[in-house]
Amino acid sequence: MKQLQLKDYRGHIEKLIFSTALYKEIIIDLDITTESTYETIGYDDEDIPDIISFESFIESQDIQLLKKMVGINTTVVGYCPFCGKLESIKLECKKIDKYMLNNILNTNHINSEEQYDFEYNCAEKKQIERLKEFKQKYLDNENTFTIKAICTKKHIAKIIFYITDDYNLIKIGQYPSTINYDQTLKEYNKIINKNDIYEIRKAIGLKSHDVGVAAFVYLRRVFEKLIYAAYKEYDSDFTNDRVTKKKFKNLHMEEKIKKLDKYLPKHLKDNIHIYGILSKGIHELTEKECLRYFDDLYDAIIIILKEKKKLDDDKIFKKNNADNIKDIATKTLNKKNKS
Repeated sequence: MKQLQLKDYRGHIEKLIFSTALYKEIIIDLDITTESTYETIGYDDEDIPDIISFESFIESQDIQLLKKMVGINTTVVGYCPFCGKLESIKLECKKIDKYMLNNILNTNHINSEEQYDFEYNCAEKKQIERLKEFKQKYLDNENTFTIKAICTKKHIAKIIFYITDDYNLIKIGQYPSTINYDQTLKEYNKIINKNDIYEIRKAIGLKSHDVGVAAFVYLRRVFEKLIYAAYKEYDSDFTNDRVTKKKFKNLHMEEKIKKLDKYLPKHLKDNIHIYGILSKGIHELTEKECLRYFDDLYDAIIIILKEKKKLDDDKIFKKNNADNIKDIATKTLNKKNKS
């Protein structure tokens, strides 16, 4: 599994705060950066400037981002699960002293490689000393800090982060949970019910915690419900075929899909092995194998939902249009011409 890196969230701090999974260690890069500056200290007899260079050793960008998180006081536009819509949200935590936000560790004129190495080592030690002071002064006793997210309606969400002894970051608490912030499935709430959406989100949550087999269980349940929903919607078409609900239930999944061929989204029919893979994952595959294959199977479910939504939207559009044409025909074709 790919290791999470704090640098991946630079410029996307809201995603880090609201969307990262609990108990996932996020690596903080402690590598110091350098910046060169130049100063003219005089001119020689030929009016050529005598320039001296200085090297500044600067805190790692991840440390700077971490301080911004702890001292955050800004407003963003984000989803409020209490309001159920996008709102202006104020993020706030601690008030950080200005001197602690100074990111320059030391600056000096470098005239040899040995001096550069010496200054770099000094800067590394100073960065660790600053970090210790920062943790002591601004973190709670358990090395945690809490960010509050307050919407315009005064709803409050809380997100708790923990900094490890080796200076990595872990989200250890969030209310409301990350699932409540996930709006990727909202567009499908007319074709699957709230429980189905919850089960898909549950699968995502399990996967994010490296629980692959259980995640497959929830994806398979959603797949099964899509099949049974199609049968229920068109069961009257099977009267002549004598496919009762009991008989349909006893069919193998591939047979069910063939029976429902003309009613199902194309991607589902073209990939009838989805169910078999999910079942094999539950009974035979390892956690690592399930995690490796999860994203593609999840994407397959999303594609099927997209196609199902389009089929339903087209069906409604055609029905509304047919009703309108019928109404126009009644008003025009059946109307006697005025003499």
